[in-house]
Amino acid sequence: MKKGDLVKHAETMLNAHPKITTRLGAWLGIIVEFDEDGDPVVQWFENGEFLGPADAEFKNTIEVI
Repeated sequence: MKKGDLVKHAETMLNAHPKITTRLGAWLGIIVEFDEDGDPVVQWFENGEFLGPADAEFKNTIEVI
């Protein structure tokens, strides 16, 4: 993973949380930086709409498209 990569939530994460799968499955994100632990900070979008400030995500919860 690198800055600028297009990402989505990983299938393993979505399968572990079926109640939120529908909503998070529609999100696409762009890695904008990495935090002090080396985890990606992602700017999320849903249906092309900005979803607020970027959030740090664990590496194993997202995958590069």
